[in-house]
Amino acid sequence: MGGTLRGRDTCGGGLRLAARYRKSLSPTELGFYDFYNEGERPAFRIIRDFALYTGKGSLPPPLFPCACGQLAMRLGKRDEQASRLLERFQKDGVIVIETRGLQRAPGIQAKATIFRWMLPTQ
Repeated sequence: MGGTLRGRDTCGGGLRLAARYRKSLSPTELGFYDFYNEGERPAFRIIRDFALYTGKGSLPPPLFPCACGQLAMRLGKRDEQASRLLERFQKDGVIVIETRGLQRAPGIQAKATIFRWMLPTQ
């Protein structure tokens, strides 16, 4: 039974959104997306969105910056959990590190790691 939010069918909307997202993936991306579990898919969606982002100040796709702390915050997880997800995607060949970032320390400004999205998007 679907939930409602101010008279809207939230479950049906979520299913339509999920179907629309799946259609936006290339066959290769969809294969990986389906391979990942429900806990890993949100991270996949976020980093793919980072990789395809073309807004002001962004890197040219498929390059994207990603700090574990920022990914963790978006996922509602701890930094270590986000780091493990990024490592998993690297191991699986979904992303690779282009430039390793720096952790904040006394006298050192933090810098996000730059990744490259390796899956075809078409």
